[in-house]
Amino acid sequence: MAIYAVIEENTVTNVIVADSKEIAEEVTQKVCIEQTEENPLAIGWYFMAEHDKYVPVSPYTSWVYDGNNWVAPVAMPVEEGKYFTWNEETVSWEEFVIPTAPTDTQE
Repeated sequence: MAIYAVIEENTVTNVIVADSKEIAEEVTQKVCIEQTEENPLAIGWYFMAEHDKYVPVSPYTSWVYDGNNWVAPVAMPVEEGKYFTWNEETVSWEEFVIPTAPTDTQE
């Protein structure tokens, strides 16, 4: 058995487990593509013609697909002990402070 992505309008709309591509297409009445380690597919992924493959949905509208990953238009800062999160409104990285648990001050 294999996993097949069900394709509608160049987008993966479902997945199905079947003995063959022919059976998957017969059951779904849609085009199906086998999911493999070299050809990963998931619901919501769509065909990007310029890269000739299915890619996941962009995490943000400003990000660009480089052929392997979605990349922010600005490189994420790297500062020891600091964490950053993307702000799509400002198209920039912002420091994310991890909240600490409140301490019990009563004795």
